[in-house]
Amino acid sequence: MSASLDGKLRIWCIEKMIELYCFDISVDSPVQNSAMADSIMNVKLINHKIYAMIFKSFIEIGLISHLASSYYISKQPIRCLGKCFKTNQQRESNNPYALFISFDDDSIVLLNPLEPDVIISTIYPPPTSNQVVKVFYCTSIQRMFLLLKTGSICVYHVEKETGTLEQLKESKSLKDYEGKPMTQGVTCLDTCNTRPPQYDCEIFSDLHKYREPEPGKADYEFVGTLEELENDLLDTFLVIGLSKGTIIFVRVNNLDHIYARFSIHRQAISQIHEVKEHKIFLSICEELHLMIWGFTEKRE
Repeated sequence: MSASLDGKLRIWCIEKMIELYCFDISVDSPVQNSAMADSIMNVKLINHKIYAMIFKSFIEIGLISHLASSYYISKQPIRCLGKCFKTNQQRESNNPYALFISFDDDSIVLLNPLEPDVIISTIYPPPTSNQVVKVFYCTSIQRMFLLLKTGSICVYHVEKETGTLEQLKESKSLKDYEGKPMTQGVTCLDTCNTRPPQYDCEIFSDLHKYREPEPGKADYEFVGTLEELENDLLDTFLVIGLSKGTIIFVRVNNLDHIYARFSIHRQAISQIHEVKEHKIFLSICEELHLMIWGFTEKRE
């Protein structure tokens, strides 16, 4: 399937490279009259059933069958659109249990992609926050994570109509294995599954001599065993970029303790991403230097 900025979705035959079906979703759009003066910014395929047509000041999400039909329309400008997977099976089949939409007013809604107009939960950031810069769903503990412009990390439970703020972590609340707080601000973060070696570049020490917090003291329980989650490539760690180029790893179910810390860049890190299948990381700093890095097993 392909999507284009003229508001058309097309289904192609790969063997013969011919067009089988074409849906002009802009023609039958309920917001078409408004869209005439508000051009299409992007058309995304969520999966083989769901599309999202993004305009300058609203978003339209619909289902593709014999006819493309809209079932959710928001007239608020959006910042980002993403998927929520509860299991690895959902991720592999690209069949999310929910879609999340982040709006310019910093609110976030979770939609049921299979039931029209069903909102699973709505998230409102803390009143003191000034901007949400990153939103994602963590499968291994089934929580929503928000990164605020201030560098604070919010964790939400989203099983109810209104999301519940369970944790608000500031940068200085993250502590290393000696109990010292962070001195750098959080600039970006993402989930990852690669388990890093327990090393701290600030202490210059192998951290295996330190004991990890007991499982009973963790903030959240994993939805499966740690071995199952790691084998299934589910997110068990947060990889966090800091304001002076350092990258840290923390377990998603225990945000109080730094699991590992490495010096990768010399400037603030603006983006970081794990290529889960290959267990490598991509990171970009403010001066647009791209680093590709990872970990290798120690050999005797």
